[in-house]
Amino acid sequence: MKEIPIEYVKANQTGIVLSVIAFLVFRQPWIIAALWVIQAAGLATGGRWNPFAALGRRFLTPKGKETQAAELLRFNNSLAVAFLTLSLGSLLLGWTAAGYVFAVMLLARQALPCWVIASAVPSTSG
Repeated sequence: MKEIPIEYVKANQTGIVLSVIAFLVFRQPWIIAALWVIQAAGLATGGRWNPFAALGRRFLTPKGKETQAAELLRFNNSLAVAFLTLSLGSLLLGWTAAGYVFAVMLLARQALPCWVIASAVPSTSG
């Protein structure tokens, strides 16, 4: 089974989160369209054409043994593309509120693992 270093997975998640936040702040649907292209191309090529993962491979070195199964990554990327498709489709149909809801759902899906990990780490403060 193929394993992907967690640093590369987090690089992709960070790219998604920052892109969706940029969309919410600037209210520019082309940001969702660009993110859809990035994620769909990455999904279709097994991550080879994903600029977020490419940046991760270029600038990050795997520090530990923590990895994620390629199948799980593919599933999560499929969910991201589905949310982006629904968001973009809603925006194109003029259903602005639905487009934002699907974008926020994607944001929550990508950011939730970070919150879960952060809450599972014991606090070192008194």
